Amino acid sequence: MISFFVIGVIWVNHHALFLLIDHVDRLMLFYNLLLLLWVSTIPFTTSTLAQYVEDGTPATRVAVLLYGVSNEGMAIAFFLILRHMLYSHW
Repeated sequence: MISFFVIGVIWVNHHALFLLIDHVDRLMLFYNLLLLLWVSTIPFTTSTLAQYVEDGTPATRVAVLLYGVSNEGMAIAFFLILRHMLYSHW
């Protein structure tokens, strides 16, 4: 359920962001694809984190790192999309 709601919030934010765009070019599509790549990692990283978070073993650190990398990747992809929206010349 957590993954579902996280992906849902991302989808709503993505939709709101793309309502501001009047034209989409090839580079924007690739940035969007990059975002989709990171979003697709959410179920795995969330499940891994849930599995190891209570163990306190070294695997817990790896699970937290995977979850963080997934979120950082999404943040970078959103940043690239926003930057392209603001600074590209149609």
